[in-house]
Amino acid sequence: MTAAGPVQQPAAVRVSIAVCTYLRPAELADLLPRLVRQAEEVTRSGGYDVRVLVVDNDPAGSADHVVQALADPRVRYEHEPRPGISAARNRALDACREDRLLAFIDDDERPHDDWLLHLLRTWRMYDAAAVSGRVVAEFDGELDPWLEAGRFFVRRNLATGDTLELAAAGNLLLDLDRVRDLGTRFDDRFGLTGGEDTAFTRDFYSAGARMVWCAESVVTDRVPRSRMTRRWVLERACSHGRATTRVALAMAPTRLQRSRIRVRQGARGVALTALGSARASYGRVSGSDRHDALGRKALARGRGLLAGLAGPGAAAYGRELVVLQSFPEPRPTTNPYVVMLRDHLGAEPDVTVRTFGWRAALLSRYDVFHAHWPEILVGGRTPAGALGRQLLLVLLLLRLRATRRPLVRTKHNLDLPSGLGRGQVALLRWAERWTTLYVRLNPTTPVPTGALSATIAHGHYRDWFAGHPRADRVPGRLTYVGQVRGYKGVEALLDAFAGTPGAGLTLHVAGRPTSQELAGEVRSRAGADARVTLTLEHVSDADLVREVSEAELVVLPYRVMHNSGGVLAALSLDRPVLVPDNEVNRALQRECGAGWVHLYSGDLDADALGAALSAVRTATPSGRPALHGREWPDAATDHVRAYRAARARLGRGEAPAASAPAATAPSAPGSTEQPAVVAR
Repeated sequence: MTAAGPVQQPAAVRVSIAVCTYLRPAELADLLPRLVRQAEEVTRSGGYDVRVLVVDNDPAGSADHVVQALADPRVRYEHEPRPGISAARNRALDACREDRLLAFIDDDERPHDDWLLHLLRTWRMYDAAAVSGRVVAEFDGELDPWLEAGRFFVRRNLATGDTLELAAAGNLLLDLDRVRDLGTRFDDRFGLTGGEDTAFTRDFYSAGARMVWCAESVVTDRVPRSRMTRRWVLERACSHGRATTRVALAMAPTRLQRSRIRVRQGARGVALTALGSARASYGRVSGSDRHDALGRKALARGRGLLAGLAGPGAAAYGRELVVLQSFPEPRPTTNPYVVMLRDHLGAEPDVTVRTFGWRAALLSRYDVFHAHWPEILVGGRTPAGALGRQLLLVLLLLRLRATRRPLVRTKHNLDLPSGLGRGQVALLRWAERWTTLYVRLNPTTPVPTGALSATIAHGHYRDWFAGHPRADRVPGRLTYVGQVRGYKGVEALLDAFAGTPGAGLTLHVAGRPTSQELAGEVRSRAGADARVTLTLEHVSDADLVREVSEAELVVLPYRVMHNSGGVLAALSLDRPVLVPDNEVNRALQRECGAGWVHLYSGDLDADALGAALSAVRTATPSGRPALHGREWPDAATDHVRAYRAARARLGRGEAPAASAPAATAPSAPGSTEQPAVVAR
């Protein structure tokens, strides 16, 4: 007899657990160890080799550091920058070409014990192409009885082995051999609106794939307070109705079938709207939460079915943003920074920008409130007017807190301006404690420890000034342009210029003083010096371009300079500047290149003016300052990322960061790193 050789063990079935994530680092950090444990347990049981796959849909790749921090060889990372859940899920399919099975779980879900093992057992037992499991809700607090009566968070549960025609992807096992054989993919048309899993599984089933239910495989869906509201669940019901219609229309192969679907879905929508409205009315009259809630749910779904006939509607998955800015509709005197920010944000996909009004702030729907100079919100022309605004701000802060809308603040200045009353300061400090995210215009700006922050460079003014003609440079011309404030040091500039010799120099000061007293002081310092020209009034854009372009050197002698639009205005018009020596301006000097930014230390004097002008004449800068990292479309995109990060923090149930001692910025001045959202 021939001796029997060693028994060949069947190769282990390769399995990946895929979690698609978008700006949820805390949830991901909590979920991954749980998935690793399940992967290890199933692998040890024999027959399977299980790994974990993270697909990051944030264009900036913010989940990478979570995976690196875990440092587990079973977890791999894929970056899918194209927006939309369909793109992320398709990236998972592509990344698992060598695997037999793929299990999807959402980043805000948590698997129960043996979650994966039950899916795998059901797959083997029923020889299924897909297995779907249960999703149960876990609430961040007590649920409104009205929501409970309406069964808004109750998901279906069937018997194990029951056949499915469609399934959600939050707890779904796919046999990738069958997926590849049938060529099924997630449809990009539903990547931002939802319904991609419905379209995928319906297409999969229609192609002959067998899908079954597994009642033993359970994941928990963690529902934050922001979703435990009547408005959210009704919007969700409408969204589901819209997705149902859109998926049905997308899958219909002929125009005739699409016409039939339109008639059918239209009739269903009208019927649900009418019946739901009647039931809700009965519920309100009878005092029945159950009838009111179920009626309004049917009404919302009916409206969604009808809305789906018109188009995709609003984006889901946190991609649509309505941002309320803290400035009113711009006027000719409005700071160009906020005007350009508004215009470029409005050009971003799925972003709506609204300007400020108290009625809009207190009553309208928006997702993010963005404050720029919050001291404006507590001031007024009279004491009574200021007090009224302060009371309105209290109501606004309470509304933001109660509805978990993020407060985003751009730190234009290091601290609050002087001259505020104690009550105003206390109210603004309260607003700081409830700020969700700070936008820094340079990486040296301190933010409270524990707060989210995003460093987004101040954009240039080249496009803003492009329509105004420039004047010829006037040799020996020194210029100050901009509003005349006490801290901007115009008096010191006049004193220093008075000490410069020669009739070949001239000084132009253009800008409106903030008070009559300051205007008088400026006139007194100018004295009878015929070389000095004062234009103490508001400077239009055309006049600013003329004044700056005539200058041989723009001088901005601020006593405190941190984020200066005046510096960038001069550089945008290709004129060198003289500014105080500090960390921010040294970084700007490195950024712009040789000869554009000149620095002086200590108090400005005649020697500093002469030295800077001599340097400009000795080595006239060529070309244009390097302001490539200050493009407004990039700034707008970075702001949208910051807004979404702020929403994500509150959406997962975290409170706004408390005030704490300021921390130094992590990035070096002049760094070329891309702006990033970070937690301090």
